[in-house]
Amino acid sequence: MLESVSKDEKTGKQIDLLARDNELKELKIKQARLFNIGIAVIFIIFVLVGFLFIRQNKLKNEHKTVVLEQKLLRLQMNPHFIFNSLADLQGFIWSKDSFTANEYLSSFSKLIRLILENSRKEFVPVEKEISAISNYLKLQSLRYKDKFEYHIDVDEEIDEEHMLIPPMLAQPFIENSIEHGILHKESPGHIEVKLFMDQNLINIEVIDDGIGFKKSSELKQNKSIDHESLAMKITKERLLMIYKKYKQKIRFSITDIMDDENNVAGARVSFAVPYSMI
Repeated sequence: MLESVSKDEKTGKQIDLLARDNELKELKIKQARLFNIGIAVIFIIFVLVGFLFIRQNKLKNEHKTVVLEQKLLRLQMNPHFIFNSLADLQGFIWSKDSFTANEYLSSFSKLIRLILENSRKEFVPVEKEISAISNYLKLQSLRYKDKFEYHIDVDEEIDEEHMLIPPMLAQPFIENSIEHGILHKESPGHIEVKLFMDQNLINIEVIDDGIGFKKSSELKQNKSIDHESLAMKITKERLLMIYKKYKQKIRFSITDIMDDENNVAGARVSFAVPYSMI
C-alpha cells in the first residue's frame, strides 16, 4: 500500500516537473517571439527614419538647386545686362549701322528666349545650350567690336539633339573670360569653348588668351572687387550639387595657361557634367 502511494507521488512530481518544463519552454518561446517582434519594430523604425531623412535631404537639395537656378537666372536677366544691351542696340541704330543692329537684336532676342526656356528645366539638349552660348558670344563680339574672336568646338561623339545636360553652366565663365581676361589685353583676343566626351561625362572647357586668372585677381584686389563674380560662385555651387546628386567625382579646375617661356598666355576653365538621353 505504501509502495503504491510512493509511486503515485513520484508520478505526480514527474508530471509537475514536466508541466513546469513545458511552461518554461512556452515562456521562452513567448520571450523569443516578443524579442523578435521588438527587433522587427526597431528595424522598421530605423528604416522609416532613414527613409524620411533621405527624403528630407533630397527635398532640401532640390530646393537648394532651384534657389541657385533662380539666382543665376536673375543674374543673367538682371536690369544692368538688359539696359546695356538695349543701349548698345540704340547706339547701332543712331550710327545707322542697320546690319549690326539687326544682328545684335536677333542674337539678343534668341538669348533671352533660350535663357527663359532653359532656366525652367533641369536638363536641356546640348544643341540648345550651344545655341545659348553662341548667341551670347555673338552678342558680346558685336558689343566689343574687333576685340575678340570666338570658336565653339563640339566632339563628334556628342549627339547634340538627343544628349541632355544641365543648362547655363558655361556662360558665367565665358563672361569672366571676356570681362576680366580679354578686355584687359591691348591686342584682340580669342575665346574657345570645347565640348567633348571623357569617362562617360560631357566635358566643357572655356579657353581664352587673356591676362590670366592671377593677374585678373590682382587687378580686382587693387580695385577692391571680389575675386570671383557672383555668377561664377553660384555656378560652382550648382556644379557641386550636380556632382553630389549624381554621385560623380568632382571634376572642376581653373588654371592659367603658360607659354614656353613660362609666361601667362591665357586661362582655362574645365569641368564635366553628367548627361541623359532622349
